Amino acid sequence: MPFIQRFFLYCLLLLTLWSCNHDSTPSNPLKELSFLVVGDWGRNGTQNQQEVANQMNRTALKENAQFVISTGDNFYESGVKNVTDSQWETSFEKVYAGIGLQKDWLVALGNHDYQGNPQAQIDYSLKSSRWKMPARYFTLVKTVDEMTKVRLVFIDSNPFVKEYLKNPKAYSDIANQDTQKQLVWLDSVLTNAKEKWKIVIGHHPIYSAGFGHGNQDELISQIKPILEKNHVQMYFCGHSHSSQYLKRPDSSVDYVVAGAGSSTVELVKQESSVLFGTITPSFTLISLSNNLLRTTFVDSTGQILFNTQRGF
Repeated sequence: MPFIQRFFLYCLLLLTLWSCNHDSTPSNPLKELSFLVVGDWGRNGTQNQQEVANQMNRTALKENAQFVISTGDNFYESGVKNVTDSQWETSFEKVYAGIGLQKDWLVALGNHDYQGNPQAQIDYSLKSSRWKMPARYFTLVKTVDEMTKVRLVFIDSNPFVKEYLKNPKAYSDIANQDTQKQLVWLDSVLTNAKEKWKIVIGHHPIYSAGFGHGNQDELISQIKPILEKNHVQMYFCGHSHSSQYLKRPDSSVDYVVAGAGSSTVELVKQESSVLFGTITPSFTLISLSNNLLRTTFVDSTGQILFNTQRGF
């Protein structure tokens, strides 16, 4: 047999033996869904926005984050005018340019977004491959593993806030929104949800220990009972320019404030319900498995500020 043929057969034998002893499938693969949460960010890359964005990219790559959630106030000070507004480039596309952030951005509206043209942020979903805001409030489902899914529900908290209704010049579109219709929708979506995990996202806090933007009474009275009735595990918000994790003895919902995406000036009060609070520019990493929801706050240098978990 010629040498080349013998050499080829020898290599083929070695490859076969190696394959038999080195299964490429992990023996105990980790089943987990990871994503990032950030809010109150759109400042043309200034006031820590770019630094936080850079670390979000590094964390997204390291943790294999599948998407990003924005809790609103996407563009300061007065939202965007239309889908060609220059802020789409200067505050979003060029700032969150890292390859780890070229994933779906699931977006809620904030009060500053309402000071511009909120419909333009919905319309940008048709122009962008990653900006996802199909309506002012919407829901979708993500897969955790073969047996587990999570229901994500985005609400528009702005029309519930009474002070905006008193200022129609700044919030001209607020009065056109039907809060009762949204409440019926929210309850229906959650009541009919079959997913194991249920997470609701809005801009305004239900509870917050921020000195500037604290508890929102309108949401406590109208949104909180629906969340508790339907066994929602977590509510994400922004508005309070800080990062917070709150657990209250009178609620089964965990409350996470993710509003530290750029300017952070709102100190956090020391209250018994506050497991963690900081004004350090930061974002939130969520890791979700079949029976565990892990929450990690990360600053712009990659330092882990706090982490905690809750079981199902």
